[in-house]
Amino acid sequence: MVTKKSSSPAPRQRIKRATQIKVSLSDEVLARLVTLSELLGVPAGTVASLAIGQYVAQQERSLGFLSPSLNSLGMASRKNSARPSASS
Repeated sequence: MVTKKSSSPAPRQRIKRATQIKVSLSDEVLARLVTLSELLGVPAGTVASLAIGQYVAQQERSLGFLSPSLNSLGMASRKNSARPSASS
């Protein structure tokens, strides 16, 4: 009989936010944000922060802009793909 060792869940990563901004939301969007935050079990501000971060990253990708850390990763993958293959 094989017994699987249960793995403990990964520890939650804390996101440190240093700057506050003020955002106006419609009543409908606020209600949806609050509902989502309750389902996820995190504060509405955390959900909003993550959503904004994802939106900014998506826009950066679509505009061809990468942050310095992502750009260095992209350069490494381009160098690897630029190498001639053994079949060439």
